[in-house]
Amino acid sequence: MAEEMADMPEPERALAGIAAGVASVALIENGPAAARIVLRCRPDVASLLGAASGLDLGGRINTARLAPGCAVLKLGPDEWLLIAEPEADPWLGARLGAAAGAGAVSIVDVSHARGSLVVAGPSVEAVLAAGIALPLTIDRFPVDRATRTLLGKSEVVLWRRAPDRFHVEVGRSFLPYVAEFLSLAIAHEAAIAALPR
Repeated sequence: MAEEMADMPEPERALAGIAAGVASVALIENGPAAARIVLRCRPDVASLLGAASGLDLGGRINTARLAPGCAVLKLGPDEWLLIAEPEADPWLGARLGAAAGAGAVSIVDVSHARGSLVVAGPSVEAVLAAGIALPLTIDRFPVDRATRTLLGKSEVVLWRRAPDRFHVEVGRSFLPYVAEFLSLAIAHEAAIAALPR
């Protein structure tokens, strides 16, 4: 078993041996393979980069916008997390760097440092609320809201993709912890739902 797990990529190891959920409550699955870039720059430089790359870097903080092959999560006034399909644009970081010219900009490829989980189901808000101290109801945390927060003891980026579906970005070394935490929260919610009324 140890040899088999050693051959698995890190995201697959995160859920190995962990119950992936209870369909009537919520399910956990590994997020899709992706390239990830953290971009930091002033808003005026962001306008130039957006125009040159075709990415919408405007909008409100803590929101996500979709572009062909790439999601743009605005996490601060000068910080974006770009999540791109690996084959969409393998040179995205280089293109952004070239577009920045002499402007002050930080472009860091964090693809190998992070992974993701997808949590979905009818009780997904209650499951996530077990470890996140934010109001997660649809009226307070609507679709395409994205923010950095804590889930248990791990920093994550939480992005609501649909009313019953969240994308959770997490450091690779914390993937097993977050997967286990969510699995236990799902089991707890399932046990509550099974109690006689």
